[in-house]
Amino acid sequence: MTNVSWVAVLAGAALFWAIPGVAVCAQDDPAVQTGNRGDVTGDAPAEQKVVAATVNGEPLYVADVQREVDFALRDRPIEDDALRFMKAQTLERLISRRLALAYLTDRKMAASEQDVDLAVARLSRELDRRGETLDDYYGRVGVDAATHRRELAWELSWRQFLDQYLTDENLQRFFERRQRQFDGSQLRVAHILLKVDLPENRESVAAAKRRAQEIREEINSGPLSFAEAAAKYSVAPTAKEGGDVGFIARHEPMPESFSRAAFELEDGKVSQPVVTSFGVHLITCLEIKPGQLTWQDVRPALHRAVNNYLFDWAADQRRGNARIEYTAAWPHIDAETGTVVDED
Repeated sequence: MTNVSWVAVLAGAALFWAIPGVAVCAQDDPAVQTGNRGDVTGDAPAEQKVVAATVNGEPLYVADVQREVDFALRDRPIEDDALRFMKAQTLERLISRRLALAYLTDRKMAASEQDVDLAVARLSRELDRRGETLDDYYGRVGVDAATHRRELAWELSWRQFLDQYLTDENLQRFFERRQRQFDGSQLRVAHILLKVDLPENRESVAAAKRRAQEIREEINSGPLSFAEAAAKYSVAPTAKEGGDVGFIARHEPMPESFSRAAFELEDGKVSQPVVTSFGVHLITCLEIKPGQLTWQDVRPALHRAVNNYLFDWAADQRRGNARIEYTAAWPHIDAETGTVVDED
């Protein structure tokens, strides 16, 4: 069986990320999760104590991150580079989950201990009807009681937050402010690609970004047009065509960071340097082909986008003052370069 790329895996796991950091359940009740979520067992305390990162001194354990990765993959094969990226991204999402929960707690919007007690009690009754105990459940899904309560506190808190803010009115407002990203519009774009000599090296990526910024300033100040700069500096096959790559949609065929930057551009403007696995890009919009879809037409995609926006927003309210430290036990994403830093 051919290994799938990270793009395919993340697309296939879209539901997993629909509520960021929340595991998908067969039931609506977040306390009732019946699937096996990984190979980590409840009687493996040594493995569960290996720390992947700390958030304000509170540990995130390797076993918890691995369980989320296993649940998303569901035994599907994945290329090595894709797995590295997914592992690092999963850790970042769990860090953001901690930050978002801290924000909700500070704002008195988090689930109470009594809410968690009720959810545990509901699960216990459901398991009892199946002839199982809570300990049986914890061993099967690979968590202990404390981890389970922590996950329930997050899931209940986040769903309460969404109930308040994920409304039709907010969906429509979000669509109107970002209409081009959802209405089926296509953009004809051009880019300048600069090679990064050592993609895993922070300084190498930073040097390419500085060079891209210099080229951007050269274009904006007038000596060179974008097409002339592409012919002069770009290492992409499209350099001779002024960097023109034709029309793209919001989610294909370019990498997400590229597409996101392109669809935020005004016609004729030049983006800030954008890092992808190919190198560092400058992007300009040459032509816009407007879409015709309404917000009702794209409700599921809009729902996911607002969900993720709210999650990132809530986490960012605490990120500036957070103390986040990584260990060498798990890969993570370098905040400056966007590249994956491997575990030892």
